[in-house]
Order: sequence, then structure tokens, then C-alpha cells
Amino acid sequence: MRFSIRTKLAVLFILIILIPVASSSVSLSLLYAFNNDAKEYAKSGILLKETFDLVNAKYGLAEDYDAFYAALEPSLKKISGHLQIIDSKGFVIFDSMDKQASLKKNQVDISAMCSYDPKYSLKYPTMHKHINPIVVNRTQVASAIIIKDMGAFGNGIGKKLTIYSSICFFIGLILLAFVFNRFVKKTILNPLKTLNMATANIMEGNLDFRVDYNGKDELGQVCNAFETMRIKLKESLEQQAFYDNARKELLASISHDLRTPITSIKGYVEGLQDGIPKDENKFKKYLSIIKNKTANLDRLIDDLFKFTQEDAGILDIDLVETDSCSMFEGIICSIEADLESTEVKISVQRPFPSRTILADPFRITQVMENIIQNARKYAGAACEIEIKVQEMDESILVSVKDNGPGISEEDLPKVFERFYRGEKSRSRKFGGIGIGLTICRQIVEAHGGRIWAESIIGKGATFFFTLPELKDK
Repeated sequence: MRFSIRTKLAVLFILIILIPVASSSVSLSLLYAFNNDAKEYAKSGILLKETFDLVNAKYGLAEDYDAFYAALEPSLKKISGHLQIIDSKGFVIFDSMDKQASLKKNQVDISAMCSYDPKYSLKYPTMHKHINPIVVNRTQVASAIIIKDMGAFGNGIGKKLTIYSSICFFIGLILLAFVFNRFVKKTILNPLKTLNMATANIMEGNLDFRVDYNGKDELGQVCNAFETMRIKLKESLEQQAFYDNARKELLASISHDLRTPITSIKGYVEGLQDGIPKDENKFKKYLSIIKNKTANLDRLIDDLFKFTQEDAGILDIDLVETDSCSMFEGIICSIEADLESTEVKISVQRPFPSRTILADPFRITQVMENIIQNARKYAGAACEIEIKVQEMDESILVSVKDNGPGISEEDLPKVFERFYRGEKSRSRKFGGIGIGLTICRQIVEAHGGRIWAESIIGKGATFFFTLPELKDK
């Protein structure tokens, strides 16, 4: 069950009141249970009550001193007390220690007799006066006064009660202080210490730690939020470090990939300047090589441009209502024309479905060209590409299948990640910086679709993407 710090403090303050009271009550119970003086004191109280009850019951005999005394004598001996009975007018009608005074019925000050006299208490500290009214027919007709010497335990019991109560009270306070210390340490100080250590670690740049406080109160929520922040910050820094390393690899890759064609072009240009090609065919061959190398350079520079676009997040998408059939017809006809003079075999399943969609034809062209360029790169000279545009329930599904070496199961989920190029030796062989498919994913997702790949090693790969149909307004 979850309790807030406010609730816990409220419970604690209630305990501050209850524990001392409970400890004092326990001390009294223990005193009466295990102390002989306390037992005697309690027994004396019972005997006094019995005597007073007997006085009330036998009051009708009060006029006959001997008979009344005979009825009360056994009880008076048990309590060792001196009994006086004073009527409502202040006359002493019975004195257990002075028969003559009883017979004379001396008059006394009843208010003084029935009240506390400090001088008497100081003079006789062990003497206790107990007063009880005598009632007949619901009217108080007299007062019974028993003066009893409580002896050593009469005064000792009060002192012991005070000592026992004080001891137990202070024990209760110590216990309460221990509970309060445990509560403050566990609920407040420990989480604050944890947060302080976490803050110090973050200031030092160390994020390899855990905020190990799982309380359900307010500070627990703060610690959980702090732990979530630490995890997010660590992931962000790791991602930043990954991007920094990727940029370094990018520069190294571009430096290597640019150096080769530039060196080659430089060599062939120098050969042309020196007049090495003597016939027209060799001259044309040199020019063709230079053209191909220039095209490679252009492709590398285009990759670099794509990288800067994707990294800055400035791929503008201009969505317009268009017919899927006419859009794909225009895109694929252009691709077929570009591949006409190559060895690539391309097959297209027609007719295309006609649906109204929101799309940017230029960006969809970019997606198609990137996927086909990726297929040509890995399938080689004998590349075969199959393109299908199919009608789904509420979208258009486009698939591009090649006959390349395929993508391993390990690499398949990562092909759309930035800078990911699969197995390194093959990546070096085919070049590129591994962002073409990342651009494709960004464009497709900006259209509200999704993109994925399926492959079996040795049997090529198929790339799919969807474009949602524009629903009726």
C-alpha cells in the first residue's frame, strides 16, 4: 500500500502522543502486578469500600453504640482504621476510639473534618483520611470518616508510581526517538543521499550507476524520475557518441572512396596530355573511363549531400493529391529508360492500381531510385529487378525484388539505420555511406506509410513500402 510522506508524518505525530501514554499505563499495570506494596494498597482500597458499605447497611444501629461497634469491629480490625460518623448538623454520633465522645455527641466543624487539611497532612504524613456519605432514602444524613495509617507503603506507593511512570515515559520517548530516527533516515535522508550521489556522478560525467530507491512516496517518485532521466541522458550520450564515430568513419570512407577515382582520373588525364593513346579507340576508352570515374565521384558527392540533408532533418515533403496509377507510370517509365542501355533486366507488373493518394512524386521517385540503386549495387552485372504496385485495403503496396546475394537475418532489421552497411568487407567493396535506405524510410514515414525488407540468403531481397489511400472527405 502506498503512503505519502504527509500520512507517515501524521502517523508519527500520533505515536508521539500514544507511546508515552501507553508506556505509563504499562508501568502502572506492571507495578500493580509485580509490586507487593501496590497489591497491599489495592487490597486496602477494597477493604475500605467494604467497610463503608457495611456502615451504610448498619447505620440504623448507630444510636446503640455497643451494637453498632460490634457490627463494625471485624471490618475495622481488618483495615486498622479509626471510624467517625458525623451527622448533617456536625454532631459526632459515633467514634470507634472514643465511646464517651460518641455518647456526648460533641459538635464539630463538618466542613473542616470533611476537607483536606495541609497542616494535618504535614504533621501526620502517613495518615490518610477517607470520607464516604451515608445516604438514607436518597438523602445524605451523615458522613463516615475513616482515618487510616498507610504506613511505609502509603507514601512509598506514590513515589514508586512516580518513578515507574517516569522510567517508562522516558523509555517510551527513547523508543519514539528511535522510530523517528529510522523513519527520517529511511524515508528522507537515504533518498536524499542517493540523489546527492547521483547528482555528483552526473557532474563528473559518470552515468554508469543506478538510483536504487524504490519507495512509493513523493521522494520515491523523484528518485524514479531521476533514474529515468539518467537512462535517457545515457542513451542520448551513447547515441551522440555513435553519431560522432559514424561521422569520423564517414570522413575516412569518403576520403578513401574519393581518392581512388580522383587518382585514376588524374592518371588518365595525364596519359591523354602525354599522347599515350595513339589510336581513336584507345582515346575513346580513356574518355569513357574518365566519364565513369566522374560518375562515381558524382554519386559519392550525391551521397554526401543526402547525408547532410538527412542529418539536418530538412527533407521537405510537398504532399499533393495525385492518382497512384499516373504517378507510378511516370516514375517507372523514367527508370526503365535509364536502365535501357544497361545490362539490368527489369520487369514491371502492369496495370498499376488507380487510387487517390497524398504524395510527393519527386520524393517517391527518390525512394524508388535508391532501392533500385541498392539492388544494382549488390546484384552486380546480372541484376534482375521485379517491380509490383498492388492495391491493398486502404493503401498502395509497392515491392522491388532483386536477385542479389540477399541480406542476412542479423542485418535485416538494421538496413534502414543510418550508416549501417552490413558486413564491412562487402560494404567496402560496394562503397556508399549507408544512408540511402535511411532516406527512404524518412520519406515513406513522412507520407504516413511504412517500409520494410524481406530476404533469404542466396535468393535476393525484396523491399516493400506502403502509401495510404486518401479517404473520402
